[in-house]
Amino acid sequence: EGIRSEPDARNPALPPPPAAATGPGPSSSGASPPAAVAPRPRPTTGTGFFVSRQGHLVTNEHVVRDCREIKLGDGQSAELIAIDRQADLALLKSGPVEHVATLRADSRARQGEDVLIYGFPLRGVLSSSGQLGAGMVTALSGLRDNPLQVQIDVPVQAGNSGGPLIDAHGEVIGVVVSKLNALRIAQVTGDIPQNVNFAVAGAPL
Repeated sequence: EGIRSEPDARNPALPPPPAAATGPGPSSSGASPPAAVAPRPRPTTGTGFFVSRQGHLVTNEHVVRDCREIKLGDGQSAELIAIDRQADLALLKSGPVEHVATLRADSRARQGEDVLIYGFPLRGVLSSSGQLGAGMVTALSGLRDNPLQVQIDVPVQAGNSGGPLIDAHGEVIGVVVSKLNALRIAQVTGDIPQNVNFAVAGAPL
């Protein structure tokens, strides 16, 4: 399910606009210049998947962080129920659904196993019906040996965050979370990494 969230314009991370001057300005009328207006935060988008017929769905915490409104791709509103910032996971609640994902009983990924991802990357540019990607689990830990993540070689774009990592039997074993910043790594090492992406391991689910 595609997720669109409106950042809270009152986000304390945004600096307050500078105060208007109270003294005479350069004009002869002495009018104060208008106060600067903080730019309107841009909506964020991501992917999520239902885990209960009551309408509970999972996505990444960073997809819905500091948002005042969360809407699904079909226009339904969703409520934030719980977050795990360390694992970068969020649990949302929307209306009842018929079909839900199946979580693998043994959620531990196996190095080299084939996996799929499904999501809604680059909203407004690529297909609105979703994108399927295929690859494999390349490492059993994430960046700097993060034990909460696994490394995958499936191509990941902005908007894939929160989508399911699916095994060959159609069961969920993780949640797509990020990609390596190839440009930054290239600046440091002189080499451009390819298809180095990460998913939250299935254990926190």
